[in-house]
Amino acid sequence: MKKLLLFISIAALTACGTSDPYVGGEGAGLGSFTESRLTEDRYRVTFIGEPNATADQVKDLALLRAAEITLANDYDWFRVVNQETQEQTTVQPSTVTTTGPVQQVTRDCGPLGCTTTVTPSYTGTQVVTVQENDRYTTSIEFVMGDGNLRDPTVAYNADELHESLTRRY
Repeated sequence: MKKLLLFISIAALTACGTSDPYVGGEGAGLGSFTESRLTEDRYRVTFIGEPNATADQVKDLALLRAAEITLANDYDWFRVVNQETQEQTTVQPSTVTTTGPVQQVTRDCGPLGCTTTVTPSYTGTQVVTVQENDRYTTSIEFVMGDGNLRDPTVAYNADELHESLTRRY
């Protein structure tokens, strides 16, 4: 029983220590993906980046997922037939609420004397700053293939790309 608990504890700690670029959340990753199989050898992958992910990172991670799908389906290479990247900017105002009781005192003096006016200040909200967050989404459609890659300028070697991007992310 103790060995089983030790094994479970080690497995849990190992899982916590792995870096997964797909896991969203604060500081945990760069986004998440969706995928759909279109035909036997064709897929569409959409990678939705977190606000801290750059456009290039989102594109790379969509390609990484395409390489993983290619290798999982026992293909050697894939060719991107369609790619689209979109930027979404969200604006979040930061507000400050003022509360009373605050009084404004005004003194006007003229030839016949001075007049003092006291007016109350009311509670209100004021926009202080605006924070903009950019979020990128990349969608790629790709076709997978077997055998030697004749022209490496039109397709990716799935194994090489997977190795390269896994080291980076």
